[in-house]
Amino acid sequence: MEAHGLYWNPALQDEDEVNIYLRATKTIRSSVKKSQTVSNLKEMISMEQGISEQLQRLFFSGRRLADNQTFDQCGIEKDSTLDLQVESYERMKIYIKYLSVHRTIVLEPRLTDSIKQIKTMIQTVDRLEPDRVSLIYKGKILKEESTLAYLQVPSDSIIYLVTIPNEDFSVYVKEQNGDTTKLEVKAAFTIQAVKAMVGIMTDKRESEWRLALAGKQLEEHRSLAYYGIKEGTTLDMYPRKFQVFVKTWNGRTVTLDVDQDKDVRVLKLDFVEKMTKLMEVMPRRSARPLKLVCEGKELQDGAKLSSYNIQKDSTIHEN
Repeated sequence: MEAHGLYWNPALQDEDEVNIYLRATKTIRSSVKKSQTVSNLKEMISMEQGISEQLQRLFFSGRRLADNQTFDQCGIEKDSTLDLQVESYERMKIYIKYLSVHRTIVLEPRLTDSIKQIKTMIQTVDRLEPDRVSLIYKGKILKEESTLAYLQVPSDSIIYLVTIPNEDFSVYVKEQNGDTTKLEVKAAFTIQAVKAMVGIMTDKRESEWRLALAGKQLEEHRSLAYYGIKEGTTLDMYPRKFQVFVKTWNGRTVTLDVDQDKDVRVLKLDFVEKMTKLMEVMPRRSARPLKLVCEGKELQDGAKLSSYNIQKDSTIHEN
């Protein structure tokens, strides 16, 4: 599907177009400007496919796009694929099965209803607050913004419900120097909320450190319940930027400042740059790719350092 100049605007004349793909019952190709809006695309679809704009729902990576958003604001790049869902007033049937008690309720949502809307339906039936409920399908916790259609949940499916306790309990946040902060929290609190509490109590800037559990970095938008964090759990605080040691093949040790979010590829570039400054670039590097190994695992380009549990003072070996 091509734009054919439908929304010609002199200000857009010199702007590059990007190809995107719409996945419905078939895949449709379209060319749009990044400054155009989702509403513009809906109008094009309406004219060329005969689907009313009011019935169209556009999603990108499971997130519904607002009509007034531009493609640039949506983070849509060249050759992105959007999901087009056509609103239907037909109802489907799903079974919500509680894991904590022997209870199953039946709901009749639409395919285009989101998990957040499903939680609201459950609240109407059982008075469970949405933030105290997690829904699980095929072993995965369902994100609130995703729709049943995006998740490919057919009618008569069973979705499991887990309730999140609302009682207060204590957790501990331990710094690398051994200082520990005790917090009173709820299972529904996010990691970001816990960081905010620690920041207030210790006067530490949240942007400069992270939380980990048993060596695994915790994502800030996840809840304590998601990670199974309970009474008495100790969380470890790690600085975002910290030093690691890279040991070269000839025994020299180089110190680098890194971030757990850093890509292995960037770490390699930093290492080569520092070696260049030290006049220690080894001739064999030009003969074969640089390989770095930590605790017996080769670090792969594209992966984050956090995926290898690389922490302060870790030693990485040039291989």
